[in-house]
Amino acid sequence: MTPFKCPHCGTTSYEAIAKPGSSRKVFACCGCTAVFLDPERFTLKGQTQVPARPPGWIQPPS
Repeated sequence: MTPFKCPHCGTTSYEAIAKPGSSRKVFACCGCTAVFLDPERFTLKGQTQVPARPPGWIQPPS
């Protein structure tokens, strides 16, 4: 399991919040107002991968 880290503010803590009338678990970052459904997927969202350039790719002129 990936340790939680908010991709927006960098905080490493979150809390479960109750959404009235729903059985779905909802979480909130303790450092900002971000709300999410899955702490691990939310953390991984901030770890974007830069795609590899295809072979023969040439930098366009500026």
